Amino acid sequence: MVLSGINITVMTIYICWNSHIIVDRIKKDGNKLTKISAAELLYTLIMFYLLVKLSPWFIFVTLATTIFHIVLGGAIEVFKPQMAATDIMDKFWAYLGIDVVISILSFVLLSSEV
Repeated sequence: MVLSGINITVMTIYICWNSHIIVDRIKKDGNKLTKISAAELLYTLIMFYLLVKLSPWFIFVTLATTIFHIVLGGAIEVFKPQMAATDIMDKFWAYLGIDVVISILSFVLLSSEV
């Protein structure tokens, strides 16, 4: 892959978005690196590696985690309707939408520059 201006911008946006997610998770955990935030960090590093390599596994893992989050969010909406009406679920769906768009667009833009 050639490191053009678009490629560097796409990778920077992807890393900044995922860094924001990790920092937010650590803040929610009382500024401590827990197993969940460590797993999120490891996931980000692996996904960034797959993105840079333009591996089809990047898309497979993105789709798998998206499906997992849709099922999880759907279960909360169905089985915990009192939680579904809160701001938490609105933020959850917004996060999921932004995450999917950034991930897929990153892959498409990087692969179109090859």
